[in-house]
Amino acid sequence: MKKIIVLLTALSLLFTIVSCSETTSNNNNGNDPGTSYDYTLVETGQVECYNSDGEVIDVPIEGEPFFGQDANYLSGANFLYVDNDDETVTDTNTGLMWQKIPDSDGFSYQDAVEYCENLELAGYNDWRVPSLKE
Repeated sequence: MKKIIVLLTALSLLFTIVSCSETTSNNNNGNDPGTSYDYTLVETGQVECYNSDGEVIDVPIEGEPFFGQDANYLSGANFLYVDNDDETVTDTNTGLMWQKIPDSDGFSYQDAVEYCENLELAGYNDWRVPSLKE
């Protein structure tokens, strides 16, 4: 469980900024939970299930305790990222481009918006803060 948390934290740090020019458009930046989107559902990489003590268990079937964990739903596309060798990484499933190693300082939301507005990287100057889904 700790390895998963560390991995998710590392991925969150790795994928902080995304380029506008590489995304499908929507009017609310993906933050409206009532809106449907046209994007590839990507697996989370979670393949094990756990009980309430954090111990790995066999994948439960519907009706059993602990059913409904992410490992019960292995139907999305596998992770596939390409290092563009220009300090960016592209998610080949979604087409999103991310800054490879973002500034490690904490940002308020407004500071993050300003950081993106001022970022010039890999020949792009239209960077933005990722949406909730991204």
